[in-house]
Amino acid sequence: MNFVLQFATKTRLPEFSNVPIAQDLVTNEDDRALISMLETPFFMARPFAGSPGMPPDRVKILRYAFMAAHADPAYKKEAKKLRLLVSVASGAEVQKLVEKLAKTRRRFLPVIPLFWPTRNRSCARLTGSRFPES
Repeated sequence: MNFVLQFATKTRLPEFSNVPIAQDLVTNEDDRALISMLETPFFMARPFAGSPGMPPDRVKILRYAFMAAHADPAYKKEAKKLRLLVSVASGAEVQKLVEKLAKTRRRFLPVIPLFWPTRNRSCARLTGSRFPES
């Protein structure tokens, strides 16, 4: 089997070190921005979100607990046993991704339903952005 590219990874996986990531193949900023927008859901596959107006001290505690759970040796051992690829993103990283997604160039928005057919609007709800319905 010949792999052409790696999508939704910031660096090449060691097992496929000779296969370029999608960002390696683009040659202009528009293409780079489009790839970045399409990869965003993979970098925050299962985000946790609190209610609007959550006190900053609670946000800090929850973010700390989440990262501590992912650093736990027992958790890592179980994930390895199950052969899960775990790549945790901090709350601050996810927040930056959502903010970046909210600033997506409008001309890219019509392609969203092609790649996200479930029309998941969670990022729009988190940022107050409005994506077109079609």
